[in-house]
Amino acid sequence: MRAAIHFLVTRSLVVNLISVFLIALGITVALLFMKVEAFPNVNLDIIQIDVVYPGASPSEVEQLVITPIEQDLRSIEGIDKMISMAFSPFRTNFHGNSIPNSPPPAIALTLRKSFTGLVEPGPNPCPG
Repeated sequence: MRAAIHFLVTRSLVVNLISVFLIALGITVALLFMKVEAFPNVNLDIIQIDVVYPGASPSEVEQLVITPIEQDLRSIEGIDKMISMAFSPFRTNFHGNSIPNSPPPAIALTLRKSFTGLVEPGPNPCPG
């Protein structure tokens, strides 16, 4: 063992060549065998809906906005979990989880129907 250490300490050129060889080997293996996609297919299975209702209390937002939207979203197949929150500073969040069988257009259509008549018309809540 001492002989190998003494050999490497006295011959730094050998150590440098081995290091360069290992780095080149690693880069070559990575380039040849690593699969890389420009646009990988990633399915996050989470939808978040933010609703702003200025001047309304959390209980009003719950009755006028959250409950009707939840009832409409329950008709979509494949929603495993739904969490709704109403905050005093005018924000409402919906988190849908694990929706593998429902395409986004079906969800967008359901949301358009839900938002019709809830509040004054504004920007389109779900473009597309």
